Amino acid sequence: MVYQFEFADDNKVLVVRQQYGSWGMRNFDLTNYDEIQIKEIEIPEYSKDVNAFCFNAD
Repeated sequence: MVYQFEFADDNKVLVVRQQYGSWGMRNFDLTNYDEIQIKEIEIPEYSKDVNAFCFNAD
């Protein structure tokens, strides 16, 4: 189940926060519809749980 999502990189990337399952974040490249990893927003290994996220202009 998706709890939160946001488009990034001029709507080329979709970032999704799951509510159930992994409770983590998943990233999708919308130009080729593949799931991708984004190292800059990777969650530390000790906890993959995400309560909420927000992107700023930077």
